Amino acid sequence: MNADYDEAATAIAESRLGRCADACMRIVVDSVEGSRLIAMVSDRVFRLEALEAANLRTSAILLIATAVAAHLVMAPLLPPSVRPIQALTAVALLGAILVAAAAIARTQ
Repeated sequence: MNADYDEAATAIAESRLGRCADACMRIVVDSVEGSRLIAMVSDRVFRLEALEAANLRTSAILLIATAVAAHLVMAPLLPPSVRPIQALTAVALLGAILVAAAAIARTQ
């Protein structure tokens, strides 16, 4: 069984499509490894984890307020066919608030 797998892997690796997929994956991996965004996000996560409970609460509230404000500004700009339903928006925002509250409570 293992020999069949090895044969298939070799055939795929030697194919044009296999080489193309390998080149694409190398580009993606190199791009992610050198991404400033990934480094910035991991730095922010590290800093958030280091905050005290009171500061973490304040940060979570500011983050939620920013998300709500961005949604209120951006949603009307969408075409009516893809505009979110207000009830769905309310449920999504309530879910975000509950998740943030649970995360804060868990860290205390």
